[in-house]
Amino acid sequence: MRLNSERNTSVRPGWRVLAGEPRCLIAAAVAVVGLATTPAAAALVDFSFTGPGLDVAGQLVTTGVPNGYFGEDVTGMTGSVNGAPFTFIADPTAPLPFTTPDGAFNYDDDFSVTAPYLDAAGLLFDVGNTEYNLYRFNGIYSILSYTAGNTVYNPQVNGILAVPEPAVWSMLLTGLAAIGVGLRGRGRAAARAG
Repeated sequence: MRLNSERNTSVRPGWRVLAGEPRCLIAAAVAVVGLATTPAAAALVDFSFTGPGLDVAGQLVTTGVPNGYFGEDVTGMTGSVNGAPFTFIADPTAPLPFTTPDGAFNYDDDFSVTAPYLDAAGLLFDVGNTEYNLYRFNGIYSILSYTAGNTVYNPQVNGILAVPEPAVWSMLLTGLAAIGVGLRGRGRAAARAG
């Protein structure tokens, strides 16, 4: 689109590009309002960790909204412990800690998508008759397992890894591309005006 310099001569410098494009202002206003009213999307996070005789990997789903306690509430989790599929145990009082009916664990199913990832109450899941509680205390990631009165402690779980899903990366790249296109358009308009 070409700018008509005669039409823009009475416009103050700095407003020159926008004066000829009121549609840009309307589109920008609609985009800002749309983004402000869009609810946060659930976050999908792949995770893995290892410990003595323990290999756990899977995917968890968070609400995408900070819970005001620690991170975000986990609403679902799938994966395996040493190759056996586990079942996610949801916290009915999220985000506050809850004690399992057998009294073995306190857990809150809160997860942060940035380090330190877990709090002292942690995540709870089970394989068969064994419950697992993955948590962080004093900066150390640990996992407890409990089978009918037998508690096993695995300190210093290695390799906590949280990787955002491709959808998160694509949103980031789309936003960066939009910024780049906007800056490029500004540069061209300034060159024509100058």
